[in-house]
Amino acid sequence: MDETLYKLIVCPAGPGNIRNSEGDIVELADGKLLLAWTKFYSDAGEDHSPSIIAGKLSGDRGRTWSEEFVIQENVALQNVMSVTLRRLHSGEIALFYTEKNSDDDTRWRVRFSGDETRTWSDPVLVNPLPGYFVLNNDRVTQLADGRLLAPMAAAYEPGQPGVWPSTVFYSDDNGRTWRHNGQYLHLPGAGAQEPGIIELRDGRLMMICRTSLNRIYRAYSADRGLTWTDMEPMDLVAPCSPCCCKRIPATGDLLMVWNENGDETLDGGSRRTPLTCALSSDDGQTWHHKRNIEPDPARTYGYTSLTFVDDTVVLTYYSSPAGSIVSCDLKLCIVPVSWLYR
Repeated sequence: MDETLYKLIVCPAGPGNIRNSEGDIVELADGKLLLAWTKFYSDAGEDHSPSIIAGKLSGDRGRTWSEEFVIQENVALQNVMSVTLRRLHSGEIALFYTEKNSDDDTRWRVRFSGDETRTWSDPVLVNPLPGYFVLNNDRVTQLADGRLLAPMAAAYEPGQPGVWPSTVFYSDDNGRTWRHNGQYLHLPGAGAQEPGIIELRDGRLMMICRTSLNRIYRAYSADRGLTWTDMEPMDLVAPCSPCCCKRIPATGDLLMVWNENGDETLDGGSRRTPLTCALSSDDGQTWHHKRNIEPDPARTYGYTSLTFVDDTVVLTYYSSPAGSIVSCDLKLCIVPVSWLYR
């Protein structure tokens, strides 16, 4: 078996398109892969710069890709960005993204396709509260019982001090209506940012989040995401950068991907290199087989998506010069599951 990594700049930056980032992939019924990502269509690549959700298709399991096309036009005052693609238990494909209007107004939407993404439904509002909420790409989770969870970080909890607490919106009708769990999880410093949720073997949920405390932090829920324990540090060193975690279907182990670097003094305060992965066989209590997918200290990597295809995991993530989002490419890496255990 070939245990080498296949890497490709799948969406290179260029003039008038300075940044490509925050992508996700879903497998279609005919075996093709659909990639969706945030394409910034200007020479500015800030989070509020104009962007659309663009797409490409692959008919060879991610090795080559079609010309790009538009999935979601920019209908917001600033941009649309940060896509999640999910095959729901119903068989539909869900497309999650944000309409960003201002520094205190983001409207998270979901659209549905029952014909393998040829057409999409009208959008449904996911966060029925005013304010600025962040939902990372590849973050929406559907539990075994069907509940959908959209973990978000809010700019602030209304009436409370502190920034970027984590919170959860949930749906029990395949995403047609959404409710807020009413709880905010706080941490000092930069707060509990960009949360993700993993369903554990014992039925509990584990939330992981980005912090400025040199560690990935976590909390647990025993009631399907309605209430959560206080945040606690994990034994994984990290700067203030996103992390992602999913269960490997073939082995049952958890796969974590993050930047293993505790140095917060470099590159403007968050050194997002290397891009590291590790495995857990005990639902996140301990981690083993730690390896670097991207070791280059001259580059920075972030906002990873994980999609399991056959006996591989296909990753997308941005890659740019360290400390900059100038010339921010979307990179793809096909990792054999066996490589993770080597």
